[in-house]
Amino acid sequence: MEKLQAMTNSEIPTWKGFRFSPHFTPQLVQFAYDNWSLKEEDVLLASFPKTGTNWMITTLRRLLYNEEELDLVKDLPMSLTLLEAGGGKKLDILDRLPINRRIISTHMPAELINLEKIKENYAKVVCMMRNPKDQLVSWYHFSQKLFGKNQTMGEMVNNGWEKFFNIAVNGTLPGEWYPHHLLSWYKHKDHKNFYFVYYEDLKKDFNKELCNLAEFLGVEITEKQASKIEEKCSFGNMKQDISSYSNNAKMFQAANLRKGEVGDWKNYFTVAQSELVDQKIKECLGSTDVTFTYCL
Repeated sequence: MEKLQAMTNSEIPTWKGFRFSPHFTPQLVQFAYDNWSLKEEDVLLASFPKTGTNWMITTLRRLLYNEEELDLVKDLPMSLTLLEAGGGKKLDILDRLPINRRIISTHMPAELINLEKIKENYAKVVCMMRNPKDQLVSWYHFSQKLFGKNQTMGEMVNNGWEKFFNIAVNGTLPGEWYPHHLLSWYKHKDHKNFYFVYYEDLKKDFNKELCNLAEFLGVEITEKQASKIEEKCSFGNMKQDISSYSNNAKMFQAANLRKGEVGDWKNYFTVAQSELVDQKIKECLGSTDVTFTYCL
């Protein structure tokens, strides 16, 4: 555990050839890979930033937790529930939480998560998917709010949309952009304990997708319960709920919830940028059955 006590001195920490956000801890990810795992029926939410992580966490909590548990987890710091954030003691805390089914999220590619242990322990993996054009626009605004003053990230987020787009799409290393991240997880799509859901499908018919998700997680819900969860997980209610969070969580939630729309990318992308993303998506995911919805 000693190596978890010291943060890396590099501006952009790395492990296994993958670069981390300055706010994430490769030592923790490595320690978890070697020494820790989810338990039976725990849920790992795998998502790239700005693909619906917050929305799905809220949905999963409403599905799996009673009111007492919801009150407990509501103000847990993100560093405790996001696998790659925080320090080494968090794993001990996670193991002592008085919750039957823990929900842990990660933005890491599948290569950095010990999936064999997860499969052996019969934990569940839910993977969020969102069209990459809306993801880029959402990531752009989120990064400006949270990372604009960071020396490492500032060059990427403070110089306008075109600069951000070029770095995000053309300036990343192999495996870092969203489609590469998705592909790393999609290789496991046929495993019985993996479930993939599109952001856009949730927008089109939340109730239907909720019932499918509940079946995957082994949860029985009534129509009344499903309708209540749909109401609580609506974008408007999640926005209103920000005021009930603690100060730190409130700031993060405010940055996290912007529009929640499908098709906002049209307000930012040039024709050339749209065609470039289409080309790169085809190159990366063309051999899969992944099909993105860009407008509703």
